[in-house]
Amino acid sequence: MRTMIAAGLLALAPLGASSFQQTPAAPPPATTPAAQPAPAKPAPAQTAPSKKPAAAAPAPVASMEAPKLPPFAGEIINFDRRGARVVACVDAGKVDVPPRLGPDGKPLAEPSAPPAPAGPPRLRIWVLEHEVMQELMTTGGLCDPSWSPDGKTFAAAGIRGVFTFTEPNFEPRVLVAGQLQVPAPGTPAAREYDDPTWSPSGGRLAFRSSAGGVPRVEVVDVKSAEVLLKRDGPVKALRWADERTLLVDATRVPVP
Repeated sequence: MRTMIAAGLLALAPLGASSFQQTPAAPPPATTPAAQPAPAKPAPAQTAPSKKPAAAAPAPVASMEAPKLPPFAGEIINFDRRGARVVACVDAGKVDVPPRLGPDGKPLAEPSAPPAPAGPPRLRIWVLEHEVMQELMTTGGLCDPSWSPDGKTFAAAGIRGVFTFTEPNFEPRVLVAGQLQVPAPGTPAAREYDDPTWSPSGGRLAFRSSAGGVPRVEVVDVKSAEVLLKRDGPVKALRWADERTLLVDATRVPVP
């Protein structure tokens, strides 16, 4: 089911292939982004954990403040902003529950409870544009969202693989398949993916992967999903010098 809330009116529509929830922006400020897999790459002279848009397409100047989500959404891990649009990765398991109030209006004392065991983050993707917010309901296990140069598609990566989501409904498309289900606590993922980085034209996508503790850089063709490059070795940062040259840290790597 897709729920849309705007200007006090509630409309229910049948569930489509990619279900999402829409709700007006909420006033509470966003929580501080937590340290999670592959935090978004900060642009120069910026302090928020947002990715820098691809250099080839001229991006409109926009505030890099963290977006404001409803209090029930969870804690923002990282996000990417392009113009009026923001896409954010959120840990839905970290929700600040307001205290219950007594007759006198003061918070009631809650009985102490043992801390819940630590588990993997419950990752969700939110897309925000002006007063409209969409929670994509098919994205558990994906994070590190990154807008394409034209701002119409974003990529996200995680243990489920590498996906793209394209407007208007942000239907998911698999570029690289990972695990279908999030592994149980304490069980390592067979392979993990992070830090998707678009080429200047938006035709190629580079990302990091890890299997059995062995790090690797990969590049795929966005249209065909063909693997163009696999390069073993640790890497801290990815960016493109041009359409056929990937910068792996300080090393220029040709891409066929």
